[in-house]
Amino acid sequence: MSAGLVTGLLSVLLPTSPLAPLPSHLPDVVTRFPSTLSQSFVPSLGWALLHFVWQGALIGCTTAVLLVALRNARPAAS
Repeated sequence: MSAGLVTGLLSVLLPTSPLAPLPSHLPDVVTRFPSTLSQSFVPSLGWALLHFVWQGALIGCTTAVLLVALRNARPAAS
């Protein structure tokens, strides 16, 4: 395929670039939403991911210590 054909198909399928500015005739709520989202959601998501990582590391380290400590353990006879 030629580059012109690909560009033409993309312009039909995606009439505007995802990075294009929003049209001015949209309601104010729609134009403010991206900045509101970045101001409230992104920091919260960052903290949630940070807690996910340290909690996962803590669980992994605890599991590793238990596996090493119980490596030679025998099952208890009932």
